[in-house]
Amino acid sequence: ISGGSKGFEGGEYEQWLDEHVVSPVMRALHAECASWKLCLLNGSHRLEDVNVRNYMYLCKELRTTPMFSQVIPPTMFTAPGKRGRVCSVCLKCTQGGSVRFDHSGKAQLFAFKSLRDMDACVNHLIEIIKIT
Repeated sequence: ISGGSKGFEGGEYEQWLDEHVVSPVMRALHAECASWKLCLLNGSHRLEDVNVRNYMYLCKELRTTPMFSQVIPPTMFTAPGKRGRVCSVCLKCTQGGSVRFDHSGKAQLFAFKSLRDMDACVNHLIEIIKIT
């Protein structure tokens, strides 16, 4: 599902998703759906304080925290032949999910279990960036 989640709080997103996506799809398939669970939620966020000038410093200074269990440096340093977002640093979140961002400030979020977890992770990253 693509299209953004601005304006949703708490369980509102799951309720909207059930009403506008899950239930209509299940009706179209003539299937019964007693319950479902939101998982592997992806998203993106613009990190306003990340730019070309401070990105390399951030890469060197980022450390594990209670929220981020692992910090993986950009693969352009460790695996030059690798494809994908080779300039992005990857932060593995303790509660599940990961965040990748690069010098442009565009963050991509992968495999979160809820919108709340995703917001918490992004907000923690923003706080780290502000104090670094």
